[in-house]
Amino acid sequence: MPEWFPAKEVIRRRPGEPDPNGLGTRRVVRMSGLAIEEVVTAFKPCEHFEYSVVEGAPFVDHTADVILMDEGDGTRLRWSTRLRPLIPGTGWIVKSNVTRMLQRAVSGLKRVVEMQAGWPEDETPTVIPTLAEVAGSIGVDLGPSDWVSISQDRIDDFAKATGDDQWIHTDVERARRESPWKETIAHGYLTLSLAPMLLSEILVIEESRSAINSGIEKMRLSSPVLAGSRVRMSGSIHHARSLPGGGLRVVFRLVFEVEGATKPACTASVVYIYYP
Repeated sequence: MPEWFPAKEVIRRRPGEPDPNGLGTRRVVRMSGLAIEEVVTAFKPCEHFEYSVVEGAPFVDHTADVILMDEGDGTRLRWSTRLRPLIPGTGWIVKSNVTRMLQRAVSGLKRVVEMQAGWPEDETPTVIPTLAEVAGSIGVDLGPSDWVSISQDRIDDFAKATGDDQWIHTDVERARRESPWKETIAHGYLTLSLAPMLLSEILVIEESRSAINSGIEKMRLSSPVLAGSRVRMSGSIHHARSLPGGGLRVVFRLVFEVEGATKPACTASVVYIYYP
């Protein structure tokens, strides 16, 4: 199973030709509690393939067409799909879920190709013209942001602002003697407090004139941020819901990584309300 594809497991039940994943291959894709069986019905290596879902999906008559086209120095990918929901009136739900899955897959594929090619990561923000278009970007990767240095001065300033001046944050000499990390560490909420600044680096909603931080649904601090480290943030839009008066409630899933670390420092689901 390719690392970019948003599935837990792919089982090939019948190989295809001329490639194991080519014409005629039959495979089961396990994701989000479903086991969807599909068959590849057309295949041209590196250019085009089609597939049909034959079992396990909450919809029927599902076919898809994937085309790769040369475009300048890159490749344009067109992934179109057609399906019919089992329950009348639920088409918009099915469309939203399928669109989200395809966006995650294409975004993941783009990231893997760029890493393998040694290209620099694209740090330009995602631009969404209107609030009405935000839901169309659910699941799309945002970021990463620029790196931010977590200096001892920044930690000390945060301690003064919040009153949390515990020695593990502010006493450098004691930390070297007694701390398991042998360095002072940043406050967990200092890391999270970078979200508004870094979110503006990775996402621009042009129609929105103001935004309010409405809360945190969940947060996990997985590893410490040592003084002198650099952190950056990436994320995705998890949910978007219109509000009375024209506002939009958006839930972001954010990840803060420390340069050189294997685990993120912080993961969080945060809520913003955008106003036109």
